Amino acid sequence: MHHWGMGPSADAMLVVASLIGAYKFGIRALEVQRGIVADLRARELEELEAAKHEPDLSALSDGSQYAKALAQMYGGQKEESSTREVDEPANPDKPL
Repeated sequence: MHHWGMGPSADAMLVVASLIGAYKFGIRALEVQRGIVADLRARELEELEAAKHEPDLSALSDGSQYAKALAQMYGGQKEESSTREVDEPANPDKPL
């Protein structure tokens, strides 16, 4: 007659616990996958709905206020340093 010892009993319990854990993990993975697919479908529907309507651009400006602000900052003058030659040595007495 064969008697189960402590080692084989522990192995059997470990196998059963592993199977239960694998089953629960698989169920959870399917739930997460379904949630991701549902989010993607909802996002696609939102994008399709948004594409049907033209965006309201009335609140946007043409950017001219930025050009005016830059002109005020620099006094309407361009910097001369951008036109200097690269090989020209720096002269601290010469204004930029």
